[in-house]
Amino acid sequence: MRNIILLNPNSSAKVTEGLKSEVANVSDGEYTITVESAPPEAPESIYDTASGVHSALECYKRNYTSYDGIIVACFSQHPLIPMLRERYKYKQTIGVLEASIAAALLSPSKKFGFVTTSTHWINEFEDAVTQTIGSTASERFVGTACSNFEVTELRTAKESTVNAKLIQCAQSLVEKGAGTIILGCAGMAGKADYVKQQLREINSQRVDVIDGISVAVDQMKMLVKML
Repeated sequence: MRNIILLNPNSSAKVTEGLKSEVANVSDGEYTITVESAPPEAPESIYDTASGVHSALECYKRNYTSYDGIIVACFSQHPLIPMLRERYKYKQTIGVLEASIAAALLSPSKKFGFVTTSTHWINEFEDAVTQTIGSTASERFVGTACSNFEVTELRTAKESTVNAKLIQCAQSLVEKGAGTIILGCAGMAGKADYVKQQLREINSQRVDVIDGISVAVDQMKMLVKML
């Protein structure tokens, strides 16, 4: 049995419940997926560098030795990722941002873009794209659209309002040529099928929609097999 932890590095119980729903049927005879929130001292939402560092320091106090793989479920270059890689050199640690970009690149004929929360993340996503494919000027990348919801608001605001904004953002990327949309926030977990269906109705063609949580879990299942 291989044990994987899906770690929500903020203290929002609503976000964690959303993650649990997303992976409810993943555990089987070969894998166990544990979903855990950050300690209550951690910020409820990660919205800038300082809150990310605060989150990392609180989560780092915990012991993760019982897990074969650690997924940091924050859609950013979260500082906890390199911290845990340094501490647990013989375990697998990944973040949902890098997992999502890797998944998007598996469809070489399709351009991709991100739907995220606030404009704060635009530069961070562009940095991640640059590290992966060399430049944001690559014809594969069309950019980032912002919903202006914070991560907790994605779970607490009126669902129809959130959904409408996500579709608006995703469609703006499709109009720039994107054939793959990455939902760039853990608070958007579980929205991929809905967004995909709506985009197909609008555009009369298939648009791939990547849920970072799902692809990170799939990639981690493969990675822990190599341990």
